[in-house]
Amino acid sequence: MRALEFATTDDSDFQKMSQPQPGEWLHRFHERGQTFEEYLNCEPITRTKERSRIVLLPIGPFAENQKQLLSTLREFTQIFFDCPTEVAQGIDLPAENFRVRNWAGRTWKQYLTGYFLYEVLPKKLPDDAICCLGITMADLYAGESWNYVFGQASPRDRVGIYSLVRYFPAFWGERETPEAEIQALRRSCKTLSHEIGHIFTMEHCIFYDCGMNGSNSLEESDKRPLFFCPVCLKKLQRNLKFDVLSRYEKLKDFFAKNRMTQEAQWLDNRIRKVRQFAEKGK
Repeated sequence: MRALEFATTDDSDFQKMSQPQPGEWLHRFHERGQTFEEYLNCEPITRTKERSRIVLLPIGPFAENQKQLLSTLREFTQIFFDCPTEVAQGIDLPAENFRVRNWAGRTWKQYLTGYFLYEVLPKKLPDDAICCLGITMADLYAGESWNYVFGQASPRDRVGIYSLVRYFPAFWGERETPEAEIQALRRSCKTLSHEIGHIFTMEHCIFYDCGMNGSNSLEESDKRPLFFCPVCLKKLQRNLKFDVLSRYEKLKDFFAKNRMTQEAQWLDNRIRKVRQFAEKGK
């Protein structure tokens, strides 16, 4: 209990949210945030005896190296949310519900998120699953006024959809490098944890730089941490009842194994602080 108390109250490793700048999410969308008490009062979606696992559903083609990424994301999801997670048999992209985009002399299709959220994914949600998250290498948009979105969720329907394509250099006509591969994984983990956080009824965080911050661009998303702030971690832990310290340890091992040195070092420091606080109470 001492470890949980520290992890969900100490904010020494988090930055308070700064004044939003033009172009950033909170400059465009004036959100009021969601306190811990408000989270409890909204009767959040959670796991039950009947619904206990998370399903990741590939949509459209994936190259061989991208299929390995799906396996890595499955492992990350299982640790982050302390829930059994599996990658389901993939499905094809639809023959409609897309628009054609042009940029830098090339053309590509961009698919409407609402079609997946309300027509496709609810039918693919198994009876024993908490949620089903579609993952695609196709580009997405949420409406005609939107340039693109990384992902979108429908908590009521316990489904979400997100795209990996803009996380890879090939989309921007750039060269693939080992560093770009790590960055693509980091970005994918951020979006996946954010969207599943929404499915667990968590709203955007406005209190700290946090994995549950809204993001209006890839640049803004890259500035945000992968981890949940103390407020959002408290919500998630109360919902799923995981052991905070054990989860931190498993996440550290995951990041170290996948060459995400920055995240592994952050967790090493955080774990040390949590342990020291917990030891003082003995």
